[in-house]
Amino acid sequence: MKRKRIPQSDAAYAPEAHLQWWYFDAAFDDGHRLLTYFLPGFKGRIENQGMDEPFLNVVLKRPDGVIIREPRSFPPSEFFPETGDFGARFGEHCSATFEKGPEEGDLGRYILKAKAGRLGYELVLTPDAPPWSPFGPPARIPRWGMMLARRSISTQDYFHYAPFVPRGRMEGKMVLDGEAFDVRGTGYHEQGRLSFPLYEFTEAWYWLHIEHAPWTILTGTAVHPPGHLKPKKETRGGFAFVHNEGKRLLATADISGLLVNWRRIDKHAPQAEGDVNMAWDAEVRLSRPGLVLNASVRSSEVLE
Repeated sequence: MKRKRIPQSDAAYAPEAHLQWWYFDAAFDDGHRLLTYFLPGFKGRIENQGMDEPFLNVVLKRPDGVIIREPRSFPPSEFFPETGDFGARFGEHCSATFEKGPEEGDLGRYILKAKAGRLGYELVLTPDAPPWSPFGPPARIPRWGMMLARRSISTQDYFHYAPFVPRGRMEGKMVLDGEAFDVRGTGYHEQGRLSFPLYEFTEAWYWLHIEHAPWTILTGTAVHPPGHLKPKKETRGGFAFVHNEGKRLLATADISGLLVNWRRIDKHAPQAEGDVNMAWDAEVRLSRPGLVLNASVRSSEVLE
């Protein structure tokens, strides 16, 4: 049976959204790691930048372990979104666009450009796997779920989320301190948007992206905000996507903890003097008949 595809128009800029993100990461063959995201919409202030301004973050980890992080915001007058489709231009040198393939069923490609402080890039991400969402082809929490989350039968709020490129090939040029170098490797891309403050939906959001060729593993879970019924820690469910050698082995959302089980989540502080601690350890079990994956994660540094 042919899977229903999530259309790119579902990822178009939504000016009414409280938060919208376009996230990309890559593990390059030369040992560099890239994390970058565009926030075309955010109601509030981030990184001591201007109020309600579009935002870009670029984080590069060098093979020697040094991490360079360059955030940048843009005046609304320098933000130019595509009409009815994914993509936007941020200022003069930064953009994220999507090019459709020449044939029906082609997964197309994403073209990324950025200049931020010491860092820059011109990259192309070509998907190897089609878009997927734990919420199905609509790529959003169903209405009954939003009614429960918002405690209102008349709510019009929404939460869209989809890994549009669960696994792909990223290649192009990176720039560090004015020096350009070619890169290629595996890449990932997800998109999301919601119409209300994220802290009203979840106290914390935990997410894993593991690339260990030929495996791609995605999984995440959320901690309910105060006042909501919370599951036992040992049965906390979530979503999971497992891809191996061109085959999708697991793609599910499971709140029961039977298929997706975040058994343990502990925060710790690799940088004791840091103002914000985003480091954490976890034990996760993903399973279905014929497949069991156990992941034990201990973060030693914070990229973003």
